[in-house]
Amino acid sequence: MSPSGHADHDAFMMRTMPDGARVACRRRGDGPGTVLVHGGFIDSSSWTGLMEVLARTRTVVAADRRGHGNSDPHASSCRLSDDVDDLVAIVTDLAAETGDAEMVAVSAGCHVALAAAAAGAPA
Repeated sequence: MSPSGHADHDAFMMRTMPDGARVACRRRGDGPGTVLVHGGFIDSSSWTGLMEVLARTRTVVAADRRGHGNSDPHASSCRLSDDVDDLVAIVTDLAAETGDAEMVAVSAGCHVALAAAAAGAPA
C-alpha cells in the first residue's frame, strides 16, 4: 500500500460478459468510478500512467476491448455493438458500486464510449 492507503498495483481480473466472452480488466484506487477506453491498436496497459494519477482519488477500471490485450477475440466479425455492450456493463456495474462513473476514451475508444453513452451507460 502507498502512504495514501491506495493499492500500489493494478488488480487484474477476467470478466465474463453476458454473451460468454471474457474481457480482461485492470482496476486501481478507491472513490468515484472512472472507466478508461483505449483506442484501436493498443490495450489497457496504455493507461498505466493515467491510472496511477487518477487512482489517488478514484476507482479506475481499464478494460482490454475484445481482440486486444488479454481479452477474448470477437466471436466472428469485429462489431462495435460487442464493445458497446461490454462497456455499458462495466460502467453500469462500477457506477452501482461507487455511486458514480465516468468514461474517458481516446481514438477509436471514443466511438465506443459515445455509443455506450447513447445506449444508456451512466456517465
